[in-house]
Amino acid sequence: MPNAVAAYYTFGQEARVNSNAFALFPQSVCRDIGIIMMTIHQMVAFGLFIGPLFHLWEKMLCIHASKFWIRALARLPLAGVMLLLAVAFPFFGAINAVLGAFTTTFG
Repeated sequence: MPNAVAAYYTFGQEARVNSNAFALFPQSVCRDIGIIMMTIHQMVAFGLFIGPLFHLWEKMLCIHASKFWIRALARLPLAGVMLLLAVAFPFFGAINAVLGAFTTTFG
């Protein structure tokens, strides 16, 4: 939260029209490290969140006890469907944020 407040205080007007916050920062090694860390974070989060779905998929295909390379190949179509959904519904993040804002407070 403190870094978001500092960034919006410094780049408030530019942040309204530019959705890429990293593009607002000047070119530096720290900005590049931030981009790399965010990319790693997204990959790890995808792996954690889709992990249970992978396990269900493998159970459904009855390959949960097979070698890893067979399971990895079977996971590719599922990851492709997730990619297709992400491209088809690019605004899902906004919908998810609104639903989360209304439902999380009740939880």
